This record gives sequence, structure tokens and C-alpha cells, in this order.
Amino acid sequence: MRKTIPKVLTPAEERRRANGQYVVTEESVKTDWIAIKLSGLDGEFWKSDWAETDELRADTFLPRLLQEIELRVARAIEYCDLKKQREDEEQKRWQNVHDQAVAQLNEKHRADVRYDQVKRYQRAELLEDYIAAMKVKARAMAAVEAEAAEKWIYWAESHMLSINPLRNELRMPSNPKPDADTIKTFMQGLSP
Repeated sequence: MRKTIPKVLTPAEERRRANGQYVVTEESVKTDWIAIKLSGLDGEFWKSDWAETDELRADTFLPRLLQEIELRVARAIEYCDLKKQREDEEQKRWQNVHDQAVAQLNEKHRADVRYDQVKRYQRAELLEDYIAAMKVKARAMAAVEAEAAEKWIYWAESHMLSINPLRNELRMPSNPKPDADTIKTFMQGLSP
């Protein structure tokens, strides 16, 4: 900071002044006063600008200045902690929703596989009845016609066996890969 104070005139300057000449009678000098401006932390408790004056010296405002810094830092730390806590809670909620979405996807997949197996089993049962009827009719046919019918019956039996789910191992189906597209409908509006 700078301060304007009366200038002590030299004898030569006193003579020039006495003769009516202009002489500088004040000078600006640098003081050792302290001026501090707090910035970078939101909001103030006491104030942001602190400076010594003729009436106020640094030793009288330093305790409040330090308290101002402590209060601002404490509030910033509290804000960061609350923000981190909210982010952790959001992450935990997302993880719970994601886990539920994967479980729902797996259940839906199992139900779809089971429903497909039921449909294939019903078709196989109908084909088996139909093949039995075809065999009865083929026995009553002439030899040339029966030979053509036997080829058709053989293919129908192979097909019936290939679609019957009971001909395969009975076990839980593998879970599908829970990618973003497959679990999106189960995510309760959250991003997968």
C-alpha cells in the first residue's frame, strides 16, 4: 500500500518556496501495512477484504481473518463430503437397480426358453401322433407308393426327434449377456 505524507523540505526547497516557486510538499510513500483479499472459496462469513489502517492494525484482525479461512475451508470440505456421499448413494442405487435388472433379464430369458420348449414339445407330440397315422396308412398302400411314403415318414420322424426338447439334456439355460440394450427395459429409467 502507499500513503501520502508531508514532505520534509530541504533548505534549498525552503528558499524556493519563500521566493514563490512551486515546491512539492507531500510525497507518496510505501507503507508496510498489510492488505489481504480472500478469494477462491465460495461465500464469506466475516468479509473477504482485510487491510491495516491508522486505526486498525493486523494483530487485531488476524484472528478473525484466520477464522474466516477456517470456516470457508470447513464449509468446502463439508460440501465435498456431501457431494461424495450423494455420488456414492447414486452409484449404490444404480448398482442395486442394475443387479435387479440383470436378475429380471435372467428370469425373462428362462421363461422364454421354457415357453419355446413347451411349444416345441407340443409340436413334437402332434407330429408323433401324425407319424403314427402315416405309418398305418403306409401299410395299406401298394409297394411303390409305400416306398415313397416311408421316405416321408423317415424324414418326419427325424424332424420330430430334432424339435422335441425332451430328447436333449434337461438343465437350466445359460444366462444371456446383460448388455446395455438387453437390460434397458428393466433399469427403471436409469442409464444401463
